[in-house]
Amino acid sequence: MKAITVLALLASAAALAETPTPTPSRDELAAVERSIYNKLAKFHVEAPADILGLPRGIYLDGYGAVFTAELGTLLTPGMGPFRPAIGKDEIAQIRAAKEKRMPEVRTLMQQMLVDAAATLDRVPANENIVIGFVFFYNKWEDRGKMPKMITMRAGKAALIEAAAGRATPQTLAQAIQVREE
Repeated sequence: MKAITVLALLASAAALAETPTPTPSRDELAAVERSIYNKLAKFHVEAPADILGLPRGIYLDGYGAVFTAELGTLLTPGMGPFRPAIGKDEIAQIRAAKEKRMPEVRTLMQQMLVDAAATLDRVPANENIVIGFVFFYNKWEDRGKMPKMITMRAGKAALIEAAAGRATPQTLAQAIQVREE
């Protein structure tokens, strides 16, 4: 009888060991998507960003959660029958305004990483959280050296430390890998 009980316990333990770790649900990812959208919508309310579509997120088993959005850092005027061209002075003003916003966009992305990590309980601590923005520019704009894309990635454990207030801004900055092109 003891042998049967031991075998049953071993079989139960083996079944539990094979049970996959729960991963973030679609609803949990959608909550982070909404959070990203709301932060972008509130970014410079007096001169808003141009959010093209809704942010999207996916979970990659063994890697982490990845969120993307496409936006213009500033809502720019369009051309049409009553405005057939944009003047050089206005083009220069738009470029200057967008360049001025880029450091703020980077700071906002870092905060989004921290907030996403704090929200996504079922992403394992050894995996990553990624935020990627693709920037939209009109054909008439002078983009200069402004990025087409910024991607930020950090391990969830480091982001949780920042969310809990146990990491300095410098430690957080060192934990985040940034790629711009």
